[in-house]
Amino acid sequence: VDGAGVAQPRAVHVERTQDGVAVIQAGLEAGQRVVVDGQYKLKPGSKVRELDARAAGGGQ
Repeated sequence: VDGAGVAQPRAVHVERTQDGVAVIQAGLEAGQRVVVDGQYKLKPGSKVRELDARAAGGGQ
């Protein structure tokens, strides 16, 4: 997700997954935002909104 809240595709390298958590080895930089729910419905250029992790059931 870019700074304007627009989804853009990006290739990443997943090192491993465990218990529903993916470790990204390459393709992202610290602080970049990613879509973790509903990504299969997105198209390049879709506007997205960020949810508070606590409201979304996360918090880690």
